[in-house]
Parts: sequence; structure tokens; C-alpha cells
Amino acid sequence: MSYIYIILVSIMVAFSGYGIYQINKLEKENVEVRANLNTALHANSGYKATLEQIQFDYENGLKALSELKQERIKEVRYVKEITRDKNSSCMDSINAIYARLLHQRNADNNASKTGD
Repeated sequence: MSYIYIILVSIMVAFSGYGIYQINKLEKENVEVRANLNTALHANSGYKATLEQIQFDYENGLKALSELKQERIKEVRYVKEITRDKNSSCMDSINAIYARLLHQRNADNNASKTGD
């Protein structure tokens, strides 16, 4: 009868040893998974920051394009007004356009001087 107890105890020790081995193996895998998760979290926050910067730059680019379009529309209207004037000659129209471009260039130069 004592042999049966010895065999049962031996089987229980074997199963508990195998269970401890599996627990240790799972703990090691858990540590690796946590390390990978932390790496992924840091990468994710970096990607978020990059995407926010790209979105900000894109919005600023759209604003700049919109402003350029509005400025172009103003210039086209100005040229149309000059050319529609029935009292002015072709030379008057060209001189007015040239004066407008010269005024615009001077304004851009003054803006760049104050921006430095």
C-alpha cells in the first residue's frame, strides 16, 4: 500500500514540477511581451507627434495657398479694371500694371526687411 502512496506522491511531484516549469516559461514570455508593448507604445506616441506636425504643416500650406489665390484674384481684378477703362490707351494700361507690380515688389522687399 505504501508503494501506491509513493507512486502517487511521485506523480504529484512530477506534475507540480512541470507546472512550475510552465509558469516560469510563461513569466519569461510575459516579460518579453511587456517589453515589446512598451516599445510599441513609444513608437505610437512618436507617430502621433509626427502626424500632428504633418497635419499642422498641411493646414498652414492650405492657408498659404488660399492667401495666394486671393491675392492672385485681386491682381486679376485690378488688371481687368485697368483694361476696361475706355479713357485709357494700351500704354496707360501697361504703365498702370507696371506701377502696380513695382509697388507690390517694394512692399514685398519692405516686408522681408522687417521680417529679418
